[in-house]
Amino acid sequence: MPNCMGNEINPSNYIKALKAQPMKSIVLSVSSHKQAIIDQDNKCIQCKKVLRPYLYKFVISPITKKVEVICADCSVPIKHR
Repeated sequence: MPNCMGNEINPSNYIKALKAQPMKSIVLSVSSHKQAIIDQDNKCIQCKKVLRPYLYKFVISPITKKVEVICADCSVPIKHR
């Protein structure tokens, strides 16, 4: 019976071989709405306040045709008395 110990794949050798190869860059796709939040650094386009979760509105700019994010305070203007 032949000795198979030399032919087995050692897990540490396999991991070393994977690390030795150059890694390809992986680009994850993101929705246009999420990309708009990332581009604006999670801030409102008008007042520059930090956007609160779920309290913002997506608007398509008629000039640039890009998605912009505005906060709840700017989306519903309230007149001060």
